[in-house]
Amino acid sequence: MEACSVCGTSLAPAEILYTTDAKVVCSGCNAQADLVDTDKRAARNIVRAAWSAFGLGAASMFGPFAYIGWLTYLIVAMAWISAGFAVQSLARGGDNDRFTKYLSATQRTMVWVLSALGFGLGVFTALGYPAQLAFWLMAKT
Repeated sequence: MEACSVCGTSLAPAEILYTTDAKVVCSGCNAQADLVDTDKRAARNIVRAAWSAFGLGAASMFGPFAYIGWLTYLIVAMAWISAGFAVQSLARGGDNDRFTKYLSATQRTMVWVLSALGFGLGVFTALGYPAQLAFWLMAKT
């Protein structure tokens, strides 16, 4: 009989599970560890959404130069949606606290800044400033 390395429960050979570092665990402790890993992945997705908002906002500014027209506004909408998801995920209460407790203060600040920049770049593009610049550059050549 082996014992769980986390809670100390005695385990029959058929009940033994192993962690990623080869420690013996029971099914309850294994499930808890899996839940924590899943919550950490969800926290990383919040940060990825903020980076996506920033990247899409920046990419939308090049749409008028590439002559992609309406697709530019689709990219703007995707930037705004990503920024909204990231900021909404930082809100207090509900399941958000379960995921955001795995974010550091630096990551929280980064989510706010990147989301704001992505949203702002999308607004800049939606107002037509990159298109005006593209038309002005075409007129100069």
